[in-house]
Amino acid sequence: MGALPEQVLNDIIEKVMEDLEEDQIGTASTFVLLPKALEFITKSENIELTDDDETKKVSSSAYKDKTIANMCSSKWPTSAIPPFIETIRDVPLTEMHVKTIADKVDKELSKVALQDLTALFYQFILLSIQGQRATILKVIFNHIRDLDEQAHESEDEAKKKMLVQMEGTLILQINFAMKQDQILGTEFLKIAKVEIWTPFIVGILLSLGTIQRFEEKAYSLLKTSILAGFKTSIKSQNPSLVGTAGNLQSQQTQVLSLVLMNVVIASGNGWDNITQSLCAIGFLLMDTPIVKSDGSTQRAVQLGQQVLREIFKLHQIVRSELIEQLLARIVRNSAENSFFIELLTEIIADAPQLLLDSMPKIKEALDYLSFIPQTTAEGLLAAVQPLVYINPSFQDHLILVLRKTVFSREDGARMTAVAGFLLLLGSLKHFEPQAAEKLGAEILGFLKRCLSQGPAVREKLYSGLPSILAGNSGLQEYVFDLLLGQFLKYYDKNAAAGGSPFDFSKCIEPGATIARVSEPIAKLVQSVHLCLVATKDPEDLSASQVEATSRIVLQRYMEEICERILKCDLEDFELGGDATIFSPDTPEGSHNLEIAILVASVYEVLLDFQVENMEISIEQLQNVLKLFEHQNRIRKAIFEKKSAGKKGDKDEGSPKPKKGKRKKDQDENPDEDEEGGKKKAGKKAAPKKKREIPVYIGLTSLNKLVQVYVKDLDELAEIRTSWRSHDDFSNYLFSTVKTRLSEILQAESEGKKAILREKNFCTRISPLLFAEYKEIYNNGVEEERMVQRKCLESLEISLKFLATTLNPQKELMDLFCRIQNVKPNNSSFDTVLSHAASEFEEFAMITVGTAQYSEAENCLNIVKIIVSQLPESEMELHKEWLEKICKEHVAVASFAKSLLKTYLSMPGVSVRPLIKSIKSQLGPSRDDENWDSAADDPDRLKMVNEHTVAHMIPIILESRDSIVRDAELSLKMTNNSMADDELNTQATVRNELREQIHQRLHDVSGSYYFLADCAISGTPADLFVKALTRFYKVMGNVTKDLMNDKDVKEMDPPKQYLLLVERISRSLNPMIVRYIGYVESKQTKIGLKKSAKTVPNLIYAMEKFEGMLIKYSKKVPPGCKLLTEVNWKSPKVRDFKWRDEDGDIDMDAINAAVKEEPKESQQKQKAKSKPKSPPKKKAPAKSAKS
Repeated sequence: MGALPEQVLNDIIEKVMEDLEEDQIGTASTFVLLPKALEFITKSENIELTDDDETKKVSSSAYKDKTIANMCSSKWPTSAIPPFIETIRDVPLTEMHVKTIADKVDKELSKVALQDLTALFYQFILLSIQGQRATILKVIFNHIRDLDEQAHESEDEAKKKMLVQMEGTLILQINFAMKQDQILGTEFLKIAKVEIWTPFIVGILLSLGTIQRFEEKAYSLLKTSILAGFKTSIKSQNPSLVGTAGNLQSQQTQVLSLVLMNVVIASGNGWDNITQSLCAIGFLLMDTPIVKSDGSTQRAVQLGQQVLREIFKLHQIVRSELIEQLLARIVRNSAENSFFIELLTEIIADAPQLLLDSMPKIKEALDYLSFIPQTTAEGLLAAVQPLVYINPSFQDHLILVLRKTVFSREDGARMTAVAGFLLLLGSLKHFEPQAAEKLGAEILGFLKRCLSQGPAVREKLYSGLPSILAGNSGLQEYVFDLLLGQFLKYYDKNAAAGGSPFDFSKCIEPGATIARVSEPIAKLVQSVHLCLVATKDPEDLSASQVEATSRIVLQRYMEEICERILKCDLEDFELGGDATIFSPDTPEGSHNLEIAILVASVYEVLLDFQVENMEISIEQLQNVLKLFEHQNRIRKAIFEKKSAGKKGDKDEGSPKPKKGKRKKDQDENPDEDEEGGKKKAGKKAAPKKKREIPVYIGLTSLNKLVQVYVKDLDELAEIRTSWRSHDDFSNYLFSTVKTRLSEILQAESEGKKAILREKNFCTRISPLLFAEYKEIYNNGVEEERMVQRKCLESLEISLKFLATTLNPQKELMDLFCRIQNVKPNNSSFDTVLSHAASEFEEFAMITVGTAQYSEAENCLNIVKIIVSQLPESEMELHKEWLEKICKEHVAVASFAKSLLKTYLSMPGVSVRPLIKSIKSQLGPSRDDENWDSAADDPDRLKMVNEHTVAHMIPIILESRDSIVRDAELSLKMTNNSMADDELNTQATVRNELREQIHQRLHDVSGSYYFLADCAISGTPADLFVKALTRFYKVMGNVTKDLMNDKDVKEMDPPKQYLLLVERISRSLNPMIVRYIGYVESKQTKIGLKKSAKTVPNLIYAMEKFEGMLIKYSKKVPPGCKLLTEVNWKSPKVRDFKWRDEDGDIDMDAINAAVKEEPKESQQKQKAKSKPKSPPKKKAPAKSAKS
């Protein structure tokens, strides 16, 4: 073909173009000559062509450009596009040629049938080797996105399935192309960072992860984007600028979690090549370290859980590897293995049969029970329980492992074994009755051996036995036999002899220098009590058989103990007498202390037993009070003797310091002790933990006691009066309520799921606490102030817990309907909660007036909990109350800080009265002859006073600075969301957001102006200067954002921005110059070192903002004179120290420097170049003046 004349080659090319237009390209034999024809005809620099007997010379490049242009401008039949692209690939093309072809293909794609797209896109991708890779990829992505949107609106399931399969094939082809052309993979990563993510793009990114070179980059980009998406989602829920920007961004990008889950579903319908990558990204997300202050990390972990769970269900090929990696992470005790245990639990619970092939790996993991932390081991045992029901071999292996673990040297491992056996006992209800009874007896035989082990192991066993009896009536006899045998070891059956019913000396480890408990007798008695509550005697037994059962024997013993122990004195426990000491540092004292704690604990367990089983009567309620009095006597004995012992030791053992030389020596050499030796350097000795008597009383008993205490029943009036007049009992009862509620709230904050019993306790106890608080409040009895305070504290804790439940509005509605004695159906939610908030607002006002600030803070916290559930339309009344209480005098800084934070968090509040009150307290930062402290101003907030003002300034600065940071972040998020040119439809929303940012910064500039007029010094001054520095930096970024707008030369500056700059120029800048001088005049030597760093940074930020403003003024439309419109005055702060001849700050010079200068001076100042780095602060010379 190389010997053919150029005219013939041209005719061949024109024939191909004719065939292309006539849709004969698939059969025309001349078409295969196109690449060679173009190659040979363009070898010459100039080509001679004859047209109408006229010969023309055309350059080869121009001829090629014209030929490609003519091909792309002609009409292409749909069937001709794939073979044309396949053929044109063999032609050497420039970037411009490929771009022309890509644009033509983009226009013709809508005509191509779905089944033909795979071949077309494959040839199209191969064409990208010659250039324009990013363009070709974008064409493909945009068309796939359009097809996805059409399929989403369509109801044709067959077409949807065909589209997903086509996309899966295309992902595989793109993956192959990226392996051959790694530049294509690099270009894709660049596009993925700015492209709107779809399941198809995520699928390609996951496919890219299978290529070793791109693995780390692909997974890192996906994980980072998911975390960023969650952060944006969280911030969009915030009613602030960030929330607005987050909504703008979320409108332009799909939620990545939903996209990723769509990819998981598609992986089961033709996208098999990304299955391994989905497993990898799932584990990568689950390996994310949890940051409590960042909710996005926890969401990422939960998304990883969801991905792996669905992958396990869909793909058998990865199940074995997935379980292996999951178990490896659990066994190696990763930082957050609780999430891996949750995932394993869900997988096994959903389909335990699917794990039969992974049994060897699970058995291997169980062999590590003795070597992993107890909580992890117990979680693993709970997760694999469903496998016990379906696999007898696994059950035998588990029992064998637990038997070995029982005899481990570590108490933690033994406790794990006990927990495992208890779990097995609890799961016996899934077995046949005969098999369950046989296996239960065998396991209880193993557990019986645990009774000879350490006290921690036995305590674990005692705590778990009541729960296994709930659904296993067949184990009742075995459990009570086990408890009875252990119980009789310490119980004294000789009731006639009197004295202690238990031999407590047997519960202490013999021969130890410092006494240690060898038997947790209180836990044993509590276990018996709870097992009795959870069970009843079998109905098919005769009377003689019932009398002989272990349950009846233990029931009788418990009743005898209650009677006998009420007749005991301290001497019966060898704790009486003046010589008894309870010091934990001596053998005798530690022995007495442990005995006393055991006795007091048993008293409380028996009190719980008495209340749980009683029918409310005067006699039984009196016994409850007697039990408490006996326990309280021991409590007081422990406290008084310990205090007396410490005081005596100090008086007798500590020699008085000698006068004279010894005292002088001690002062001169403080590193020597009294014996003349050197004190040991290093860490201080850790303070000894205060021994407390554990709380054993249950929630049900506690609720009953509070009901009797609070409710005014005629038949119980006498006992109620005796209880209420008993200060120690009242204090004990409500202190225990507070402790129990705190434990529930703490467990919830640690991620433990609250059970229904705990939620019901909070719901039932809260109305009683409120009723008691209100009764004491109305009666005004000073002796009951302690109970009143504890009721309020407990109520606050209870409301905090209920506010964290799944449906807090329903829980709070039901609670306050009970308190207000109204029916939920007859009152609206807003009315009930507003009335409740008003009641506590009234209590807060009264407690502030009587200087009871602790209770006032509790009331304030309760009001915040209630108001947080109300809509913004209901806030006005509460805002008025808040402004009113802020005008009350507050002498305690902690309450004033809480009040101020609440005040600043309310929407629409003005900080002007607050700053004005600060100025009246501190005075102005400048010489002002007309200044008046306005102490009698009715609008003055009296919570700002000499006790609180120093604590309030940092909080105000933080609130203003948070608005500035909010504006900065929202600006950044908006710029990110508008990075793509296709998203300019959101320009209106973006301009509205800009206006909000400018308005917020305008408000902040006013706050800073008034704050700079206050005499703020010391550490708050340093914080203020740093906040001002951030403000000017953000102002520079705001100006830069406007300057970088593509329509900047055609668009006038926003009106709100002009107002903001004008306020900064006329008001804020001069005031800051004065304030800098004031700060310099008040700083000490230490303060000067701080200001030497912070003040120059502020000055640099001011000057940089001014420079950015000047640049922006040059870009605005010619008719807009920006600097003139805002009356801009350059702040003269470069010489930021003004000193007189003596080296002192000259305030007159400062005031003169900020006055308006002549126009010529201003023009010179504008012409000066701005520095590129912060100025270094020079040491002032004595004779220097500014």
